[in-house]
Amino acid sequence: MKKTIGLFLMISSFFFLSGINYSQLPVSFVIKVCEIAEKEAYTPLKKILPKRNKEFIQTKYNFVKRVPSTYEELFDSVCVGFPELINEDIVLVMKKIKTTMQARPYNVFGKIKYKIYLNSDKNFKGIHFQDIPQKAKIGIIAHEMCHILDYKHKSKIELLKTGIRFLSKEGRAKYEKSIDILTIKKGFGSHLKAWAHFAMYDSNASDKYKAFKKYYYLKPKEIEWVHFIFSRCGLILL
Repeated sequence: MKKTIGLFLMISSFFFLSGINYSQLPVSFVIKVCEIAEKEAYTPLKKILPKRNKEFIQTKYNFVKRVPSTYEELFDSVCVGFPELINEDIVLVMKKIKTTMQARPYNVFGKIKYKIYLNSDKNFKGIHFQDIPQKAKIGIIAHEMCHILDYKHKSKIELLKTGIRFLSKEGRAKYEKSIDILTIKKGFGSHLKAWAHFAMYDSNASDKYKAFKKYYYLKPKEIEWVHFIFSRCGLILL
């Protein structure tokens, strides 16, 4: 709670010095961001956000297995931002799922491995990956990589608890929004905003699917606000 209050006061001082009108940035939203940032994805920030390796950033390298050649460059662009995952076992799997893309841990009895599922259902009424603009594709991939980053720092019991949270609409929404916040902190804010705007407003997805996206994830304006808050406070990992 003390950290939340401290972060809120620091953000408030930036608003004052910048001449930002609070009517443009709801105080309740700022407080929510501070609370989520303090418990980001339910994992300590000092564990989840190590300093990037500059040599790694300068070298494009995709460490996700089974990525089609057409998407190799996209994954290169995202993977350079996640050097802490280079030694993890991550594989891309084409499968019929209820969303565009999702990351899941598996192998309960041994070392945890990860699968990123890409929807292969031609009759899917949501958003097909191939229809997403390039910048937005980077945003959704970065979001899924942040899920894996969160899973990596959790014990198997904690992973089970995360799964249980998905049984609650409110718990799932809070968790997904915390992953959005982590994605912004990892430096993919503009890409995530592009993905959110396309998914919620510009895509040909059904109204039901768009409503699902608006409930569980940060909206474009909220992403803009979070990015503004974190960039002004030096919380973006560049």
